[in-house]
Amino acid sequence: MGRGPVSPEKPIFLGAVCCAAFAGGAWFGMKKPVLSFVALLLCAALLGGCAPRQRAAQAGRGAPASGQSEAGAATSAVRGVRPMAAAQPGAQSSGSSDVTFTPLQDQPDGIAGLDPTSPQYLELLQQQAADLQDAAEQRKLAAATAALRKNAGKTYSARVRQWQGVNPDVKAWIRVPGTNIDYPVCYNSNIDYYLHRGYYGEYSTNGVVWTNGDTRFGTSAQISRNTVLYGHNWTNYSAEPRVGDPNDIMFAQLTSYHYLSTAQANPYLYYSTANQDMVFKVFACFYTELSFDYINSAGGQYILNEARARSRFNFDVDVNTSDKILTLSTCTRAYGHTSNQRFVVMARLLRSGEKISPYSITENTGNKEPSVW
Repeated sequence: MGRGPVSPEKPIFLGAVCCAAFAGGAWFGMKKPVLSFVALLLCAALLGGCAPRQRAAQAGRGAPASGQSEAGAATSAVRGVRPMAAAQPGAQSSGSSDVTFTPLQDQPDGIAGLDPTSPQYLELLQQQAADLQDAAEQRKLAAATAALRKNAGKTYSARVRQWQGVNPDVKAWIRVPGTNIDYPVCYNSNIDYYLHRGYYGEYSTNGVVWTNGDTRFGTSAQISRNTVLYGHNWTNYSAEPRVGDPNDIMFAQLTSYHYLSTAQANPYLYYSTANQDMVFKVFACFYTELSFDYINSAGGQYILNEARARSRFNFDVDVNTSDKILTLSTCTRAYGHTSNQRFVVMARLLRSGEKISPYSITENTGNKEPSVW
């Protein structure tokens, strides 16, 4: 039978023997120094042999893990289960003996303090993932739009044709110098279809630039008498709109025509269909209530007269019912927190033989104010 580990009782007995030997050596030391020296060596040898055997016995049982009792460590060794590592600072236990969770370093709003095993924690994490995915999709769409704009060709009519390969509802393009308005125009027989849709058909609060369900396209001879374009303005609708802020998108920068300097610097608008690039000459910009039917595609003298009467500025432009009109309309709150008011810019198509040239634009001190109160 092999020799087992030294029991705790044996070192005690050997220690007593060593003490007796030491005492005897001390007594003989006075007369027998050699015997005293031998006794001391014997005592040291016996004590030195006890310590490693006791450590070996402990090692055979397994050392306790950090934060674990010796009894618990022994139990793990018997069952063959590796003791669980101590939790890292900031970790939260689920209550299970074999799972720990470490909270996210970047916690979404409302997640701090929640039990990471709770349904609420999982729901918030899923929402965060969805938000990140939506942001990635928006970046992807923006990159695609930028690429199309860059490579669409030299003319805007060519851009329209290329965009039609992406979205057949793209029928035209609008560009307003002095602003960031440089967008495709979408058409659907349901005028509200693009109210909350983007150019790729995705949900979008900014929407697109869109037009009436009865708008006609084609050459300058084929387009509607009054082509009306709409665009959202969520950011620049005060009584004193800002100018040139890149965060103002779609038609939010259209309200810069509130100022005489903008109108004087940018008196021409550029509208293109898949068939032709066209230039329009601004003749009115005004605030209005919705009761004024300026969005009628048939146009008419009444619309022209009212637009001139309401215009903030006098434009030295001749316009009549034989002219093709381009109307740009967006939301405003310049006259209070009511939704029945709009800001509008109107222009007429350059006539045959007419060239782009400067013309007089002055203040209209007696313009007709909207009735929105």
